[in-house]
Amino acid sequence: MIARKRRILFVAEDTTLAQIVRLRVLADTLDPHRYEIHFACQQFPDLIFSGSQFVRWPIYSLSPETVLTRAESGTSPYDISTLAKYVEADLHLLDAVQPDLVVGDLRLSLAVSAEYKKIPFATLINAYWSRGWQPRPYPLPDHPTVRWFGTRIAGFFYPLARPFVFRSFAAPLNRLRKRYGLSTIGNLQDVLTYGTYTLYPDTPGLIPLPQMSSTERFLGPVLWSPALELPTWWEHLRRDKPLIYLTLGSSGNHRVLPTVVDALADLPVEIAVSTAGKTSEHSLNAFTAPYLPGDKLCEHADLVICNGGATTAYQALYAGKPVIGIPSNLDQFLSAAAIQGAGAGRWLRTSEVKDLKTVAAQLLEDSQARKTAKQLRQEFLEFRSDFLFPKFVGSHFG
Repeated sequence: MIARKRRILFVAEDTTLAQIVRLRVLADTLDPHRYEIHFACQQFPDLIFSGSQFVRWPIYSLSPETVLTRAESGTSPYDISTLAKYVEADLHLLDAVQPDLVVGDLRLSLAVSAEYKKIPFATLINAYWSRGWQPRPYPLPDHPTVRWFGTRIAGFFYPLARPFVFRSFAAPLNRLRKRYGLSTIGNLQDVLTYGTYTLYPDTPGLIPLPQMSSTERFLGPVLWSPALELPTWWEHLRRDKPLIYLTLGSSGNHRVLPTVVDALADLPVEIAVSTAGKTSEHSLNAFTAPYLPGDKLCEHADLVICNGGATTAYQALYAGKPVIGIPSNLDQFLSAAAIQGAGAGRWLRTSEVKDLKTVAAQLLEDSQARKTAKQLRQEFLEFRSDFLFPKFVGSHFG
């Protein structure tokens, strides 16, 4: 008798490419002879899904621009009416697919829909969102109050306000759970990490969690880079100068990119910039391209400057290179704070870009930062998501 294939549904909230990419990479690690793979998201970019054989399901989501604009303004992207639409879309999807396991990335509504349908679901979320990770201090994001009152005053009140803010962000989902007869969860951190299982695409050396439950797993970094050739200008880079790879990704503050390039202009370095198609290449005094193969650039670079988020920052650490983060939302601040706390880089606010030349020069000469980045690279090599994720799925099905 031939065993029935287990049906696994991946659901991505495609706020940024990172959410789609991580699930796409993990889905590829599963044996197609054992598992039937279904994938749901708002859009299926050819850059990411070319050649994939997944069953595709378009699903309702807010536009990335809406989510990022609200997040950067310090307001919750998801009110209860929006989440209700998400849950309705989820329920239709779950009824159509009838999955044995759901894996979600930032699809908060699964905490209602999957549990209501009694379908086990795994949440993929970086470990710096866990309550167990306690940075000192907790990073202050670029909330409008920082611009109004300055970092000193805002930083004084932030620890007092943060518990209330985190509870308010979780309130819409908790009200919706009550509608479906489910218990409330807690604050924003609890909501983001909630699931039958919680999967961390990180390593314990970078994000140490003193206590973990039996349903939590470290998978190691989930890395991806577009299959692109190096640009024609690659051969014109001077090899006798350090190389800085600069990209703010799909979710960084691209308004500051020209300022960032100008701040580095007087350093004796070569600068390779990926604009993510959001900034005119002709306005930058650097070697530029809309998209670059990040893995190759990180491999050759001496320093990587990015938005601080895990996508590019972890690529840099996987190559053993120090990182400067210029974050614009709380997720990026948390990631950048973890890397700085580990000693493998620094982070700057957009208002501090004027200091970038000094910080970049220091990191290019900082042997300890390079040593720490190489140590993290070794741990990244030991925590292989292409092994640990299939192992997790197999253990779930016994």
